[in-house]
Amino acid sequence: MTCCIKNLKRNRSSGLDGVWSENYFINGTSNLCSCLASLYTHILKYNCVPTRVLIPFPKKATLDPNRPEHHRPITLSSVYSTLFEYIIIPDVILNNNQFGFRKGCGTSVGNGLLMDILCHHKRAKIPMFFCSLDAEKCFHSI
Repeated sequence: MTCCIKNLKRNRSSGLDGVWSENYFINGTSNLCSCLASLYTHILKYNCVPTRVLIPFPKKATLDPNRPEHHRPITLSSVYSTLFEYIIIPDVILNNNQFGFRKGCGTSVGNGLLMDILCHHKRAKIPMFFCSLDAEKCFHSI
């Protein structure tokens, strides 16, 4: 847990609870870690996920503020929920199947792999479940 506390970014705004990441650095004792471990155990046990607040933030001051597409969502989350993410999602290591934002890879490579997998499952008569995520609106340009 202490290594995850060290990964927290400093000089960031606090969440709705008013707790700053600096509080965790200053008070990063074994008692705090024990309490957090208990909290996170209960979160997982009872499927109670910490809430986040999405705030619409204008992309440019010159754009029409009444148009939703002229805003980007900014997530305001508490430090304990960010710490929880660091614990359950370790350092991001790109998978070989990650095609976006990698040099020499594009959507055609990912689509080709998907078609190969679909054909294999169809020939073998194995059921396949597929989930897709359209993240186009998350980025300024794709």
